[in-house]
Amino acid sequence: MNKKGECIRLSKKLIVILCVTALFFLCAFTNPDQEDYTNWAVHHLKEDKGILINLGTDYIAKPIINSSTETKDFLFFSIFQTSYSKDNVTKTIGFFNTFITFDKQNNE
Repeated sequence: MNKKGECIRLSKKLIVILCVTALFFLCAFTNPDQEDYTNWAVHHLKEDKGILINLGTDYIAKPIINSSTETKDFLFFSIFQTSYSKDNVTKTIGFFNTFITFDKQNNE
């Protein structure tokens, strides 16, 4: 095998390793915290409700959501579990400063 072929294979491996490493660093630095989640949840709540609800959402909903949310941080992503009531629980995953609700339990 010639040295040029070995050098090309090594540089391809290095590029892949650097890209994967960069992706992990990007995940870690854009992993949202509970404050980010609370702001997102309040904004999401405002979109779902009428104009009267929007007036007090920041002052009322923000502390309620913040205090009823349990956060599990896994370095590259976080899982937020919010218990709005005994029978109304929402699980949301956060990564790349984005949130996706994947489990809504509404047993009312």
